[in-house]
Amino acid sequence: MRCNYRCPFDVALTELKRGWGPHQQVLSDIMIERERQRLIASSHDMYDAGLITYTEGAKLSPVGYLSTTQSVWPCCDWIYESPLLELLNYVAEWEIESALDALTTWLDDIDRGSKPSERDDPKYCVRLCEADHGLALFRWKQGSMKRAKVAE
Repeated sequence: MRCNYRCPFDVALTELKRGWGPHQQVLSDIMIERERQRLIASSHDMYDAGLITYTEGAKLSPVGYLSTTQSVWPCCDWIYESPLLELLNYVAEWEIESALDALTTWLDDIDRGSKPSERDDPKYCVRLCEADHGLALFRWKQGSMKRAKVAE
């Protein structure tokens, strides 16, 4: 008898690749284009915040931001001296940890007898908030809360 369910380990690996792997290998052409447009839109705020600069030859709009018809890739460089970069590194690290923890918990539950369809991943566990002296990054994890340094 053949089962129509996918192996939970394959599901977990696919989700990790889709969220954090090379986008050319896991996304359709339509999704790659959506992500490219999202990057261009997000780059305006990142440029204004001093997180990125534009590479030589990048096509700019009349107002000085990346053009939506960008043909130069990569078109942005990180400004590694930005005080916000450490905060963004925490966000990325915590988001990846949260995804991995949720998948690991799901797989462990299956090992203990739960059905693969029973899944209750935590959502929105990382928050960036304004604080008295800048920004604060919070993460909720299994009933506890961690706080990163405040960026000023």
